[in-house]
Amino acid sequence: MKHNRILVVVGYFPYPCHFGGAIDVYGRIEALNKLGYIVDMVCSCKAMPLDEDFTAMQLITENIYITERNNRVTDLIFSQPLQAQSRKSLKKVKLEKVYDFVILESESTAPILENETLKVSKIALRVHNDESKYFFQLGNSSSNIFKKLYYYLDALKFRRFSKRVFDKADRLWFISKDEYNVFAEQEQWAQKSFHLPSASVQLPAQQKLGGRNVLFIGSLFMPNNINAIKWYLDNVHSKLINDFPDYSFVVVGSTGDVKEEDVLSMLSGYSNVEVHFNVPDLAPFYAEAALFVNPMQFGTGVKLKSLNAINNGLPLVSTHVGSEGVGLIDKEMFLKADSPHDFYAAIVRIFSAKPEANAAMVKKAQDFLNNNDYLTLLKKETDDLIKQA
Repeated sequence: MKHNRILVVVGYFPYPCHFGGAIDVYGRIEALNKLGYIVDMVCSCKAMPLDEDFTAMQLITENIYITERNNRVTDLIFSQPLQAQSRKSLKKVKLEKVYDFVILESESTAPILENETLKVSKIALRVHNDESKYFFQLGNSSSNIFKKLYYYLDALKFRRFSKRVFDKADRLWFISKDEYNVFAEQEQWAQKSFHLPSASVQLPAQQKLGGRNVLFIGSLFMPNNINAIKWYLDNVHSKLINDFPDYSFVVVGSTGDVKEEDVLSMLSGYSNVEVHFNVPDLAPFYAEAALFVNPMQFGTGVKLKSLNAINNGLPLVSTHVGSEGVGLIDKEMFLKADSPHDFYAAIVRIFSAKPEANAAMVKKAQDFLNNNDYLTLLKKETDDLIKQA
């Protein structure tokens, strides 16, 4: 029996969309709305969302349930990853509706499956990353010994935990084409694996592409992003200052649990750097930038910051880590650079090119990324899931 109702379970409140994962979640809920589904949402949050943010999500959902997320040192002794253990309150939220299927936004929301009030026919898991590899990479990028140990510990726990959640799910929606190819080759998951690209919340934009502003947008509480910023500043930034007096590096991001003064302290020794925290609208920063850089050295899966930059009309210079899992063609759709020399040279190439040439590269990348009709793909998946119910 079709109820035309879907439950989306998220490990954070997805609005405002300050980072790539939130954009993907928000865009999917918005798309489900357009397809005629009633969407309820459960969020596991460390703090209550602001009233205006809650109101914004109510425009595309019917019922919103907020559960408390608690990180406790004692939770490290459990076999579940801390990311899931800290969201165990998902087991207790009282759900009153019957759902065609539930969408788990990553394995960390799997505790909802132990909720006795959850009435659902099918389970779809959004695979944002290979979590075990992702947390191992976070461990590599962190300079804090205690955080490093925590990341490595969760990486080991996710090896088993992710497999159990994969087995329970009726559909695995991979955001990364590369990770989809890996898991789809494994017999037990081949029939349930599907590559579902990132949802976009806007149409591709065009920018004037003038000036010398180099932009980076990312979560400033994530160690791999902080590592990327420091790598860029230590290896590329000073040479650009010497060669282009009007150059500046603009960093924009959400801080999460990190104090703004700690980020400012880290960047205090560098000139020609602007920092903006927790801004409600990213559009002005895209509009004033000449290009976007993603100098990430550690990470797995699709880096949505790169896709969002292209969709917002900026040329992309990225390491292979920052551009993997999508299929962008180097020198045609973006510029790949892994060494300091190549990264500097790629930025200079964009600075030196005519705006029309840079815009043509962006347009080719946008056409490639938007080749798939997201609504059509999502409708096919939801229809197939409901038929199986």
